[in-house]
Amino acid sequence: MLLRKLIDGKLAAALVAAILAVGLWTPDNSLAQGAVDEDSGSPRQISIGREQLMALIANEVLLAPGVGLRNIRLGEVLATVQNRLGPPINISEKGVFKKTSALLYQLDGGTKVVLSGRTQISQISVTGTSAALVRTVQGARFGMDPRIIQRIYRTPSKAKRNRLEYKHLGITFYFGEKGVNRMDLYPSKT
Repeated sequence: MLLRKLIDGKLAAALVAAILAVGLWTPDNSLAQGAVDEDSGSPRQISIGREQLMALIANEVLLAPGVGLRNIRLGEVLATVQNRLGPPINISEKGVFKKTSALLYQLDGGTKVVLSGRTQISQISVTGTSAALVRTVQGARFGMDPRIIQRIYRTPSKAKRNRLEYKHLGITFYFGEKGVNRMDLYPSKT
């Protein structure tokens, strides 16, 4: 339900234009991808039809560091976002005097979004697997190796074994055995 509310047609148009510009369409109007036959190990062609590709593109969620994702922005009032998206799967609170709320939403089977803050969203945490249709504006995805993230974003503000922080951009990447497994968005700190 949340995924449907986040769909943005501008992304689909931009990606289709990019695909057409680089000539990835095959003569039969499908997108060809190289694959390997599991039995023989030899290369084979897989074609994704135009409708399937458009559905994937339309459902992709873009994360903008320091800003938010699609129609959820850092700094928005939590109650307003909750009214727009509907009830979360879970609500938790931390703290005694300055309570911080965390609203948990599920995008798909393996992708979860947590919106945190006192009264306004101060952090958005997205967790997922490499199969998730989520990426940053710059192209970072779940499952990516830390070295690829550093090629995209350059030198981090802080680097630890399991995370890369880019405070000046407003994003932190967390890593597990299979690459990026969580991305936190927060206001950029310059």
